[in-house]
Amino acid sequence: MRWNDRRRRARDDLQASTWLAERRAARQATPSSALARQRISYRASCMPILHRCLLLSMCAFLPIVAHARPALAPAQQREQHVAQLFRDAAAQPAQLRTWLQAMPKGGDLHNHLSGSVYAEDYLQWASDDGACVQLSDLSLRAPPCGAGQEPASGLAARNAALYGRVVDSLSMRKFLPSPAQPTGHDQFFSTFGKFDAVVRTRVADTVAAVLEQAARDRVPYVEIIAN
Repeated sequence: MRWNDRRRRARDDLQASTWLAERRAARQATPSSALARQRISYRASCMPILHRCLLLSMCAFLPIVAHARPALAPAQQREQHVAQLFRDAAAQPAQLRTWLQAMPKGGDLHNHLSGSVYAEDYLQWASDDGACVQLSDLSLRAPPCGAGQEPASGLAARNAALYGRVVDSLSMRKFLPSPAQPTGHDQFFSTFGKFDAVVRTRVADTVAAVLEQAARDRVPYVEIIAN
């Protein structure tokens, strides 16, 4: 029995030695790149399932990100184009006004009704209603016209110089700061009493003029104050 056990162990040892020798020979004959692939394959097989799912998700998402990034270029080009338009318009007041007037805006709050209408509109209504120009302070007065007053009817065609002076008197046009008037505060608030006689009979027209101007300026909301 002992002899048979020894023979069996010797046979097993010989088979093990032969197997190890064959493995060493196979490794020496296998290129390093193949061994690297075997190691990677072995590590991948041992990687947890959650990690493999995460890697697959990232691989699927990366092409989408790479495809979406170039879409930012047109937006940047538009921004640069608009910035250049603004720089060009800033050097030309008339063009700048047209450019800004077309831009969408917010609401016009605390809008004084009578102070938001052009002087030319008041003079046109005064002409239509037969009102008068008070020559002493270039204000508008209700008819009939008396001494020291000039009929507003047809004034622009009859006396263009006087018409221009009345426009200046009823507005901030051509106002220049001076030591006596460093700001336009007094000039602005002094105009309200000069066209009040026309406003009283033209409230609806005044509201319409304010809203039409807001529409031209692309202002969608106006809060009007009338007192």
